[in-house]
Amino acid sequence: MRGSFGFINNLLFVILFSALLILIAPNNGLLANDYSYGVESIFSYGASARAMGMGGAFVGISDDASAVYYNPAGISQLEKIELSGLHISLWEGVNYDCLDFVFPTLDYGSFGLGIMRVGVGDIPRRDEYNIRWGSFVFHQEQYFLTYAHHITQYLSVGASGKVSSQTIDSYNASDFSSDLGILFKIPGHRELTIGLNIQNLYSSGLKLDLETEKEPLNIKAGLGYEILFGGYNNRIRLAVDVDKTEQKEANMHFGMETDFGGNFFVRSGYDAGDIVFGAGLSYRFVKLDYAFISSEGIGDVHRFTLSFRFGKPLSMKLRERIAREQVISKERFAVFSRQEKISNANYYLNQGDSLAALSKFEEAQRAYLNALAWKPDFQPAKKRLNDINPEIEMLRYEEKSDLRRTVQEEMIIKRAERLASEGNYKSAIDEIDKLLLIDSNNQQAEALRKSYVSLYQNQIRDLKLKAYSLYKQKEYPEAYGEYQTLSELNPDDPVVRGRINEISNKLQAALHFKRGLQLYNDGNYSLSEVEFKMAFDYDPKDKTSLDYLNRSREKISGTTTLEKLKEDSDIWKLYLDGIKAYQNGDFQSAIKLWRKVLDKYPTNINAIRNIRQAESLMQSQGRR
Repeated sequence: MRGSFGFINNLLFVILFSALLILIAPNNGLLANDYSYGVESIFSYGASARAMGMGGAFVGISDDASAVYYNPAGISQLEKIELSGLHISLWEGVNYDCLDFVFPTLDYGSFGLGIMRVGVGDIPRRDEYNIRWGSFVFHQEQYFLTYAHHITQYLSVGASGKVSSQTIDSYNASDFSSDLGILFKIPGHRELTIGLNIQNLYSSGLKLDLETEKEPLNIKAGLGYEILFGGYNNRIRLAVDVDKTEQKEANMHFGMETDFGGNFFVRSGYDAGDIVFGAGLSYRFVKLDYAFISSEGIGDVHRFTLSFRFGKPLSMKLRERIAREQVISKERFAVFSRQEKISNANYYLNQGDSLAALSKFEEAQRAYLNALAWKPDFQPAKKRLNDINPEIEMLRYEEKSDLRRTVQEEMIIKRAERLASEGNYKSAIDEIDKLLLIDSNNQQAEALRKSYVSLYQNQIRDLKLKAYSLYKQKEYPEAYGEYQTLSELNPDDPVVRGRINEISNKLQAALHFKRGLQLYNDGNYSLSEVEFKMAFDYDPKDKTSLDYLNRSREKISGTTTLEKLKEDSDIWKLYLDGIKAYQNGDFQSAIKLWRKVLDKYPTNINAIRNIRQAESLMQSQGRR
């Protein structure tokens, strides 16, 4: 399962790059036509001054509320609740407005709402003689409902459902359409991001009178690249987008943003022939973005966006949740039973393993330490800590990620080789899977995994043959041990589980039969009946247990009690004389007297037991 994530990531990388190539191609078959003019969405002007100041190159960045429009997958990057608004007064009284709201959550993904509106009023209404008869209005709105979620640590997917409404004079119509967005961070190069937004993937169409007009299909693809400089919080973001609307040629967008500690921003870009500049200022929860566009068509224009961010960041909420869980754990620590402590230790051990598999070694270290807090002598956690210590040291002292990953891969391979040399092929395979999750193209790891899988399968097969051979030879204790080993290696095998239950029953039956036979020979038929009954319950196919069970019951039904002997005064005197002789150490005389009792009452259990006890003491004296 872990190895499949690498394949999915690389496959998406290829798909997104292919989409870029298709869009750039001048004669692609998806959206091209024989002419370069055509229609485009009335809202293609954009949704934020920040993106406009970067030339509209924002699909691969999309890390603020305007991602509702530019790339639905981007809202998964937001840490806080965010609200942003844009108002533009265009020509001839036309107003263009945009309002976006994003609400991120820890457990359920991120949710977004958006409203875009274009409108103008007081449009003259004229008859066929060009005589004015009043006026009318035009306006069109588009409402967004967006959701995004992290599929893996590298991949986010988002989608928007859109409802459009258009009014011209007395005519009005509505339309439903949808967008699909993808945001992908390159494994090993998380500063490089690929974005894809397919707008109007579906459109039901607007029908004002007799004709239906659908929202045009548009595909936007972009790359984003982030560079740190002059300190941890200073960054340069570079972006390039290409977008293609059906029946129009592709447009290229280039942009750059310099971020000074998240407080001040300088931007520039190129937007399909126009040179643009921008700036931004952020203070506490308020951010103001500005864009200057120099266009041959409309001249120099200025655009502003005002944004607000609320609440605690998701990262802080996560830390607080972990802190609360740790406080609760400490408060309950003193009253938990030993089994609960082991369960909690295993929980943190598994949590640490998951974090270590994602190369989050410092967080894994904390998880392992939590496991040791529950169970200080927990050897697996101690071993894991020893295993990840080199990675933690490397994270602290090495800045180059390539070197860190190389050393980490070598250590995983060494651990896997050591486990394989000990015959623990399953754990060796798990280690290789961790490596393939980090680097799915590691040929050495793939070759080792193939070898270990083959050895693991052979190990399982040999153990099955040996266990079955012992089972057929009725060497049940040895067979039980082999099947237990098989169960540890392959716990989901129903045949192995069934055989373990069967052998366990046979061993229990043999144990109870042995006890019953000893009691039967001692003349204790009541207890022997109980043991033979338990033996028969464990193994109903054992006819021997059933036979001795019936014998015990027959003995019980025909036994002569001491009360019966007391009714026969002569026999009772013989029985008591035997007791006196036994107490005086004259075992031979006691045995003769009790046998006379058995001549008349052969089923008297007391006489039988006494004789066996006396014979046992005589044998002991003879050995001395």
